[in-house]
Formats: sequence, C-alpha cells, structure tokens
Amino acid sequence: MQGSVGDLLRSACIDGAKYRQSDSVGKVLAHISLLPYLGLFYQTAVVYSRREISEGLFLLGSLVNIACGRILKKAIHQVRPVGTCEALGICDKPGMPSSHCQVMFFLLGLELLQVCRKSYKFHQDSWQCLGQLSTTFVYSIASLLVAHSRVYLGYHDLPQVLAGAAAGLFMSAVCFGLTSLIAGYFPAWQQLQLGKLFRVKDTWHINDVLLFEYNNTVKSRSKKSL
Repeated sequence: MQGSVGDLLRSACIDGAKYRQSDSVGKVLAHISLLPYLGLFYQTAVVYSRREISEGLFLLGSLVNIACGRILKKAIHQVRPVGTCEALGICDKPGMPSSHCQVMFFLLGLELLQVCRKSYKFHQDSWQCLGQLSTTFVYSIASLLVAHSRVYLGYHDLPQVLAGAAAGLFMSAVCFGLTSLIAGYFPAWQQLQLGKLFRVKDTWHINDVLLFEYNNTVKSRSKKSL
C-alpha cells in the first residue's frame, strides 16, 4: 500500500477495515472482516431472546476470549506487517494474535462441539445432522474468509492469523468443557429468584429446543380448546 491513506484507502464502515478504493476484492473482504462483530451481536440477541443458561455462559466465554486475546497481544507485543501497517495507521498496535480470527474460531469451535455432543448424546436422525452440519459449514467458511481478509488487507501476517485461530479454538474447548461440568447446576439456577425474574431456562438436556417448544405450544392450545 503506497501513497496517502486518504487517496488510496477507504474504510468499510466506522472503525472498519480499510481497503484500496480500486480493489473490489478488498472491498468485499473488508466487509467480511466485520463478521466477528455480527457474531457477537447474534450471540447477545440469542441470549436476550432465548434466555438459555448455556447460551448465556457461551456469551460470557466470548467476552473472556476477547479479554484473553487483548492480554496476549500486550504480552507478546509483536508488530503488524511492516509493509502495510504505516498505510493503515496501526503500527503502534500489536498484532499477535489476530482478534478477529480468535473471535470467529471461538464461535466455530462452540458450534462444532455442540454438534458433536448432540450427535453422540441424542443419536440424531439424518435430517437433524444435515441441518447442524450445514450451520457448521457456514461458520467454517465465514471463519476462513475472515482469516484470509486479515492477511489480504495487511492487518496481520499468516502466523498471527493462525495464532488467533488456535487461541479461539482452545478457548472454545475450555468454555464448552466448563459449561458441561456445571450443567448439573442449571436446574437449581433456574429456580432461583433471579432466574425466575429473568425467565432463564435450562435446555441443556433437550435435543431440539425449537421442536420441544413447538410441541408444548400445540399441547397447551389443545388443552385450552377442550
């Protein structure tokens, strides 16, 4: 990236990734690099709307994952790619590991572990497995595209991206493992006054939550019509 930032670079949005104005691929990848923010927003929306204890813990895990990434960056304090950091104005910000990759691969890791758990514990049929594998495939492609965008746009080099992916997968395993260990306390938490106030739900033991709620809604309507 040569020349002045104002002449050659444009931001995807406020505080978004920058790309060369003449680079259509870079423009697409700059917008793709916003996916980690959308992922966190989606997690928050799921927690607010679903009120599931496990999802709340996963969101907490995401925040801890981000905090750990910041700590690692300060501890390692590795510079970003020298050839592009000046044009992007980020030479003073450490780049190891990539925070974007760490967030995306954390979400991917959680999705993979949930698919494995449900497939093993509930012996899902082929349609259920296909649906979950499709979601996992989308997460995988999105994570790889974000990783590619960070290198392509010059924000990170390959080792920094790989380190972010590894850290995200590791943190997702820790988060999922801890959630599994304390899942036995979910029913008690659900019965607490605070749990009743916020209508939190223990759905860890349910295979298909949407189907479960649908069936109970139909039964409730049938009873009222009698």
